[in-house]
Amino acid sequence: MKRYMVKGTENNMRIVEVLQKDRGGYTVKVKQEKRWGFKEEVHQMSADLFETCLRTGYFIEIKSETQVRYA
Repeated sequence: MKRYMVKGTENNMRIVEVLQKDRGGYTVKVKQEKRWGFKEEVHQMSADLFETCLRTGYFIEIKSETQVRYA
């Protein structure tokens, strides 16, 4: 599935990975960089909220691992 970087989180990078899409929306895994490692959580997002994040540029699609490391 696709992965996205959350805009505006350069110091504490946050990655959103789509795990599943269904009628109710999206199941996503959020991986947040912390000072001493990473924190991962799984969340449900409505389709409207997810699509708004894409349309406004809040979620930036990750096309390669290099893009994540140097964003």
